[in-house]
Amino acid sequence: RDRPELRRVPMAVGGLSMVSTANYAARRFGVRSAMPGFIALKLCPELELVKADYKKYEKAAAEVREVLRGFDADFTAGGLDEACLDVTGLV
Repeated sequence: RDRPELRRVPMAVGGLSMVSTANYAARRFGVRSAMPGFIALKLCPELELVKADYKKYEKAAAEVREVLRGFDADFTAGGLDEACLDVTGLV
């Protein structure tokens, strides 16, 4: 969202020691999550490495959780990007 110019170029979140995630453009070169960043750069020299911003991720996760609460007030969050909801009564 913050850097739309990276949408179509090989990009990964992380640094030289570890890649947290990579976009599809980077994955075409073999860049994967949990890969050392220096190896990712060897596979894809034009790779853009972006530092993680956990405060931003936590804020976005809180916004999503508020939406999810509208469907199931007792949902379970399993991390920043995981949730389990009971939507039985909604279908």
